[in-house]
Amino acid sequence: MGYIPGPRTLSEHPNHFLNCQEVIADAFRQLAEQAVMAGWGETEVAGALVDIADCHTLSLASNLETERMFDQAIKGGRWRMSDRYPETSDGRYFVVRGRLWRKSDPALDEATGNRLVKDLMSARRAVRDAKGDPDAMANARHLVDDAKVALGERGAPWWEDGAPDYNRHMAKNTPYAEWFANLGE
Repeated sequence: MGYIPGPRTLSEHPNHFLNCQEVIADAFRQLAEQAVMAGWGETEVAGALVDIADCHTLSLASNLETERMFDQAIKGGRWRMSDRYPETSDGRYFVVRGRLWRKSDPALDEATGNRLVKDLMSARRAVRDAKGDPDAMANARHLVDDAKVALGERGAPWWEDGAPDYNRHMAKNTPYAEWFANLGE
């Protein structure tokens, strides 16, 4: 992957975000081309890159929120995701940048939930620390997935009414579309 130059403008500049896109576009295309040359389909690569970007965005937001939630739990306070992100009325999802993200299983007892959140935070730190080591990164991502499955945020849905899972779907493309559209009112 080639050199990526630093910002040419201050973050307040109206073209700052566009400039960022321009400087990483070549590296992005190179990465996609390398994956296709390795045998992955173009559609698979495109989908994977979109998913990675979405996960990265959520991770940036949720790392801080998870740490805050854990701090609150240690102090005996109750913290709810809805303090920052809108939640669906059925309590199954919260929304970040228009995308539904499955909430933790509310049936988890407090001690188990706190332990799993601590495991998740530790696993996310392991991902951060594994940069450049593919084996450590794979192991760390597996730990993140294990923690999220145990929390009920991934894997089989924790609800038992047979309703489909819309985790990671855009809210506007789900039965929650009308609710989501009315949030701004």
